[in-house]
Order: sequence, then C-alpha cells, then structure tokens
Amino acid sequence: MNTTTKKGWGTAPFFVDLVAVIALCKAAFLILIGIIGVAAQNTVSDPWGGAMLVFGLVFFAVAWMLPRGSRFARDVIAFLSVVSAIAAIVWAIDAPNSALIEALVALGFAVLVLVLLFVPQGVKAYFRKA
Repeated sequence: MNTTTKKGWGTAPFFVDLVAVIALCKAAFLILIGIIGVAAQNTVSDPWGGAMLVFGLVFFAVAWMLPRGSRFARDVIAFLSVVSAIAAIVWAIDAPNSALIEALVALGFAVLVLVLLFVPQGVKAYFRKA
C-alpha cells in the first residue's frame, strides 16, 4: 500500500506555516513600499522603488511555495532573511537613534525566520521527505 502525503497550506508543520505567513506579510509590505517608491521617484535613475518591488515579489513567490515542501523556497527565504538581518544591522548602526527600534524588530524577525526554518525537528523532517 503506497501512502503519499499531500503537502500544502494546512498540512505543513505549524512553524512552516508561521514562517510562510511572516514572509507573506513582509512581501506585502515590500510590494507596497515598492509601489510607493516607483510612484514617487523623480528620475529613472532612482531604482529604489523598483528594487523593493522586485524584492517583495520574490518574497511572495517563495513564501507561497514554502508550505508545499519546496527546499528551494526554504533556501531562498533563508538567504533573504540573512540579507535582511545584515541590512537591519547596518541600519541599526548607520540610522539615527529614532530608527533603532525598527532595526531591531527587523533583525528579530529575520532571526526568528531562520530559527524556525532550521531548528525544529519537525520542520527539518518536513523538508527532508520526498
């Protein structure tokens, strides 16, 4: 008797769904900021809004694939979280004191995503299965 388990939203471990929801929220925020940045840019040589828009779309795509057991999505989200953590650290060092709390919150979410993706045994087993 061959038993296959369907992977997807609701069948993934709680932590995988939680990381996917965090990543989808971050994607929505980045897409919104990207749209605002594109609409407010003065010249074509100011790529900040477009970069945020692309970053948000990539986050959205991999966050949507994550609960389906995609190891590629897990690795990309981990990479994006490391980039976000580094950016938050740089932001905390270079930004004015009024932005320190926001930088620490961003750093906390990046670290939380990394911990939830690589520490719990159930999550490791979920991505190990074929």
